[in-house]
Amino acid sequence: MANIAFYCDSFLEHVIASAITRPNLPLITSVEFVQSFDSQVKNVIYLGSSKELKEVISSHEVPSESATFFTCDTEVDLMPLARKRGLNIIVTDLSLFDLHNRLSSVVRQYTEWRITLLETGNETQSIQKVIQAASRLSSSTLLLTNKAHQVVYSVVRDEERADRLVSELMTSGKLSEETRTEVEAAEKRTTKPFGYSLPNNDPFVFFKLDVHRDGELLYAVYLVRKGGRPFFDGGIFLSMICDVIDAMTNSEGFRYWAGEDFKSFVEALMRNTITTSQEIQQRLNMLPVVPEKFCSFIVIDFEPADALPDPPAYFITQMENLFPNSNACIYNNTIVLLYGKPNRFRWKEESSFDNEKFEELLAENHACASISTPTSKLDALRSELILAQQVLRLGRQLRYSPEERVFFLDDYSEYVMIDLCYPHFKKIFGNDDLILFAHPDPVNLWRYDQANNDNLLDVLYYYCLCDLNVAKTAQMVYMHRNTVAAKLKKIEKVVVDDISDGQVQSRIILSYRIMRYLERCTPSSLSQRINIRPGEFKA
Repeated sequence: MANIAFYCDSFLEHVIASAITRPNLPLITSVEFVQSFDSQVKNVIYLGSSKELKEVISSHEVPSESATFFTCDTEVDLMPLARKRGLNIIVTDLSLFDLHNRLSSVVRQYTEWRITLLETGNETQSIQKVIQAASRLSSSTLLLTNKAHQVVYSVVRDEERADRLVSELMTSGKLSEETRTEVEAAEKRTTKPFGYSLPNNDPFVFFKLDVHRDGELLYAVYLVRKGGRPFFDGGIFLSMICDVIDAMTNSEGFRYWAGEDFKSFVEALMRNTITTSQEIQQRLNMLPVVPEKFCSFIVIDFEPADALPDPPAYFITQMENLFPNSNACIYNNTIVLLYGKPNRFRWKEESSFDNEKFEELLAENHACASISTPTSKLDALRSELILAQQVLRLGRQLRYSPEERVFFLDDYSEYVMIDLCYPHFKKIFGNDDLILFAHPDPVNLWRYDQANNDNLLDVLYYYCLCDLNVAKTAQMVYMHRNTVAAKLKKIEKVVVDDISDGQVQSRIILSYRIMRYLERCTPSSLSQRINIRPGEFKA
């Protein structure tokens, strides 16, 4: 809604009388003379003599929620009629043509703002560019914050750097609880449309617009400028910005906007154009959320591959809510977050976020995630991200159940090493027969399982993983302890080496993973690699 005060600002000294019953108007698109009055049009301001206005108002059903009239004489006292009908009427000592020109200038400015912002959005598909254009048009500082009150993009002018709100957002990256309380109090106590003020913060004023989706705050836009005249219609200007953002985020092919700075960092990291700890720290300091000492990447992919949510912004906002100390972006059709903590932590023991909600969101959006090991070594961040991408790809191929959606390097590190060896083995040996590295006992157990429709190899693998503990093994393979014991007796008849030997256990575990990798991640199956001789194994 636009406030009528902004239309009158350039000729306030020429106003003789006024009756304002509805100060907030719909966005005005044109200024017309009253002879062309149409009671169905709500976005028009009408001009005419007092006699013409009285005749029109008396003879038409005028929609009071939007009807605003200007006149240039006091020949007829229109004030009682305006109050009775709930209309806006402003009387000036200007000529109708002068009045028309001045009002049209304001309408034209609104139109030019909207067109410029829409063109910027359509041409660039970048809200970063929209915010920059808006700052230039309004000669003001613009800040966009997410639900966690963190800055995701900003254009800060030197004129507003001393403002308390700007200073805090740019120093810490987010609003403190105290400042948020002051902002809310300012919004409640201020009824004028000329901006809000924080205590002891002259001469600065700010405008704020919250954008909600499904009843929840999605983001907020702040416009900060020095107060005083000329008045600036910050409210309607912010609504224009948000209209453009809404159009962009709902357009086909749009990619998430709030992480452009972080995306630039990720791209530079992956291109290896920033390599030293000092270079990386400088870029981290420029991000909307400066990560804490120990950092971990979260990479999220969707099923089918590359099928991002449409639009993706809401999903990413939900991720930011789960991981409030994070930066997020879309990179190579995956969502990448950089999550930081002040001290080293193990993800499986991490309790500062809602793990259950995380799994739920992934399931709802047919997504999987890999999480890298937290590190304080900045020059290792590139390796951590690459490893997270590798783990995500392998996890989706090697997982035991579609319900398994979160993958950790701790669980897949040997698979990553096998995956790295695979192409080099092919190049050197001219084939991909990594089964040569497998211990013969797991190979023979696989043959037995194929011949007898059994799962002895799985039992042996988990038996070795569980340090030969029958109860733990039974729990891992979802079997009764007695069933596992019976299978172990069968295993003893097939295997040759002493599985109580720790080195043999390690080889069995590695062999199992080589075989599983070859079965799930390569073109040829194990049955094409391992010969099964008829009658070799009988139950």
